[in-house]
Amino acid sequence: MPTYYYYNNQCPSTCPVGITIANIGTNNCDYCDSNCVTCSIIVTNCTSCNLSLLLYNGQCRTSCPNGLVPVNSTCGNCDSSCLTCVGDMYTCTSCNVSSGLPYLYGNSCRATCPSLYYNNIAAAACTLCASITPTINCNNCSSVSTCLSCNNPYVLYQSKCVLTVPDGYVNNSGIA
Repeated sequence: MPTYYYYNNQCPSTCPVGITIANIGTNNCDYCDSNCVTCSIIVTNCTSCNLSLLLYNGQCRTSCPNGLVPVNSTCGNCDSSCLTCVGDMYTCTSCNVSSGLPYLYGNSCRATCPSLYYNNIAAAACTLCASITPTINCNNCSSVSTCLSCNNPYVLYQSKCVLTVPDGYVNNSGIA
């Protein structure tokens, strides 16, 4: 003899999949939890959530746990190049140094830094050469202590910026 469940003033032999769960104790089709749009196995195991909520491990939440970000109405991991991210999976706040893109520039991870920045290994970020200008007067650099060009009136000499050209050298367009 088939089992019938009470649902919507009717007695079907199965409950509507996704929005209800068959309750064999009461022979009712129990609706999914109010935060769920759909559920599976039990009424509190959500498979999708109401608009403003995010799905994480079968639960509908207002925010994702630490280390996860909203991705298509669920809580997901950051992009593989990001160690941490914010807002979405591609907006990196730090880089995964083992990804081959170890330097944070803006909100993305890069293999090398653009011109006027250097690959700052210690910070795992692109550091603006101008940020070291007050101490070494460098315009473009390849490290915190290696200049490629200098701010005017400084002259590049042996990867350093100097005010006066050393004896035996000539200032040739800012390079000694």
